[in-house]
Amino acid sequence: IWMENMNAYLGSIIQQHPEVTFEILLPSPHISYWTQMKEDKFTKSMNIYQKTVDLLEEYSNVLVFYCGQEEWLNYNRNNYGNDIFAINEGIAAYMLRASFCDREYLVQSDTMKTALDNLQMVVIREKTNPLTYADLSDWDIVLLGDSIIGLENTIEYLLKTFRR
Repeated sequence: IWMENMNAYLGSIIQQHPEVTFEILLPSPHISYWTQMKEDKFTKSMNIYQKTVDLLEEYSNVLVFYCGQEEWLNYNRNNYGNDIFAINEGIAAYMLRASFCDREYLVQSDTMKTALDNLQMVVIREKTNPLTYADLSDWDIVLLGDSIIGLENTIEYLLKTFRR
C-alpha cells in the first residue's frame, strides 16, 4: 500500500514538476520506537525505508536524506518533543542545515542499505545490552577555543568517556 501511494501521489507530483528539486528528509524516530518493535515489523519497516529510497532514486529531481543511524540523535530522548518522532526545534534546525545545505545525510540505495544495517546493529545491541550514560545533569562543561574540529573531537571524547 505504501509503495502504491508513493507512486500514485508523490510520484505523480514529482513527474509533473521536473523543474523542481524535491528534497526529502526521512523520519528518524527515537531508539525506543525500534526496540519495542517485533522482529517482523522491524524488518518490514526497514524494507519500506529501503524501497522508498530505491523508488525515489529513479527520479533525477529528488534528493533523499536520512540520519536515523546517528546514535547522537536517536539515543537522546531530549532530542525529541512529546512524541518519539517529533524532533525538537534545535535538533531539527541542525538536521535541516546538515541535510539540505551541507548534504551530510544524503542517501542513495547503497548508502541507505548501509545506514539501515548500522541501525539494525544498534537496535540489536540496545535490546541485548543497552547503553547507559553517567548522570551529568549537575555538571557544567565549558569548552574554550575557536576550533570547530577541536570542539567536535572534545565532544566525541566526552561521549565515549561517559558511555557504559
